[in-house]
Amino acid sequence: MRSAEDLEPFEVRSTALRAESQTRIVLERMRQEGLISIGSAQLDFLATNIWIVSAYWIDYLVNRGGVTEFTREQLSWGARQISSLFEPYLTEAGAPVIWPSASDAAEKDAG
Repeated sequence: MRSAEDLEPFEVRSTALRAESQTRIVLERMRQEGLISIGSAQLDFLATNIWIVSAYWIDYLVNRGGVTEFTREQLSWGARQISSLFEPYLTEAGAPVIWPSASDAAEKDAG
C-alpha cells in the first residue's frame, strides 16, 4: 500500500472526491431507510463535515495534545466525533443505529 506522500496531488483529490461521494450515497440511503431526516442542502453540508472530521481528527489530536501513538480509546473518540454529527438528524429508528450504547442505556433505565 502506498502512503499519502507517494500519491500525486491529482490522486489525493480524486480519492477525497470519491470518499465524499460515497459518504453522500450512504447518507442518501440512510434518509431513504428513515434513519435520518434531513433536507438535501443539509445533507450536502453533513457529508462534507463528516469527511472533514474523518480526514483531520487525527491531526487535531496531534496538534492539540501532541499525541504520537493512538489507543483504542482515542480511535473510539474519533468515531464518536463523527457520530455526533448525525445527532440533529436522527430519527427514532436511526438513533439506536448511530448510538447503540445510548439506546441500550435508555432501555435499561426504562426497564
